[in-house]
Amino acid sequence: MILEFPNYLDSETTKEIRNAVKPFISDKKETVYNRDGNKVNITQIPELKNLDDKLHKIFKKIQADIIQQRYKPQNTSADSGYEYHKYNPNDVCHYHSDGEISETLLRYASVVLHLNTVQEGGELVFPSQNKSIKTEEGKLVIFPPYGMFGHYTTPSNETREVIVTWFVYNNVNVINTDVQ
Repeated sequence: MILEFPNYLDSETTKEIRNAVKPFISDKKETVYNRDGNKVNITQIPELKNLDDKLHKIFKKIQADIIQQRYKPQNTSADSGYEYHKYNPNDVCHYHSDGEISETLLRYASVVLHLNTVQEGGELVFPSQNKSIKTEEGKLVIFPPYGMFGHYTTPSNETREVIVTWFVYNNVNVINTDVQ
């Protein structure tokens, strides 16, 4: 199930996030695994601790209000930290599914928080679900990370900025311990 929450964050908060990250964005275009553009791993940058704390509060509320209610995780869980992704004009996120993260952490929900509005292009597309989601400032999108929810973005003539995180089970090695 793909969940959309338009206007989840207000314009002032999205602008505050973009401005805090701006000094850490590389001018050099990156192509990493499944995406073009630039990435800032907010959680790993000490100078962005205040932003990381702010995002933690936002996503803690998302976990309580939405994730717990819709996904009903059976074990303890948390988000996996925050990445800022900037897609310059014509950059895309190539087709992929998010999948598991490691042998000890298992993703069960992917989250994209849009920080700006794109007028044309830049859609988040889920081909198997025949669903296309417009990039709109403050919009929150939550979806399962598994193969049937493979996704990509379309190119745009404008910059597109998002925060991504994944909700993960803590200590996944204790899940299904009695399965033979």
